[in-house]
Amino acid sequence: RGWQKRESKSRPGHFYFYNVETRETSWAAPTDGTAAPLPDGWEESRTADGKVYYKNHNERTTQWERPLAAAGAARAGTKRPRTAADSAAGGGDSAGRSGEVRVSHLLVKHAKSRNPASWRNPHITLSEDQAVEELGRLRRHILEESKVESLSKVFAREAEKRSDCNSAKVGGDLRWFGRGKMQRPFEDAAFALEVGELSDVVHSASGAHIILRTG
Repeated sequence: RGWQKRESKSRPGHFYFYNVETRETSWAAPTDGTAAPLPDGWEESRTADGKVYYKNHNERTTQWERPLAAAGAARAGTKRPRTAADSAAGGGDSAGRSGEVRVSHLLVKHAKSRNPASWRNPHITLSEDQAVEELGRLRRHILEESKVESLSKVFAREAEKRSDCNSAKVGGDLRWFGRGKMQRPFEDAAFALEVGELSDVVHSASGAHIILRTG
């Protein structure tokens, strides 16, 4: 109920489904409640921003597409590569990471940063206000694009293009870390996020950040 089929503005020729009542989006056609039950070991879940994904408790993996009944049993000795859904849902290698989080970030340095230089620009003169303004635009763009593509994919793409951190080479991914490993404002913001949630602008001695928690 309430679903509409729409063409992606960023990917012409690709269509997605938008629910005008719940504001959910999905690449897969929504069901009317009469779809076949999920295979044994599978569970439907949602990311913090409302996107539906599916957990395979047998293989401890996740995926965006609704699994077919025939896919319920994993073939021995095979593993599915990690997908964007794994990162957005914190799946895969999240086991045994008690007390740690995994995030990606997009850093915009400014003239007051403790090291106002980066791989993009050896001499950064951007003011702090300008950095915050730019991050605000990037954040709005990322959230808009995430309506038709996974938030983690959009974020990684923008981080690769714009982040002043060397982690830009891997889409802003900082891997797993615990308390006491990052600057305190950054750390507090990261631990306060839910998996799949995007932060507002966070300030640290390095500059201004937006943070996406992925695990």
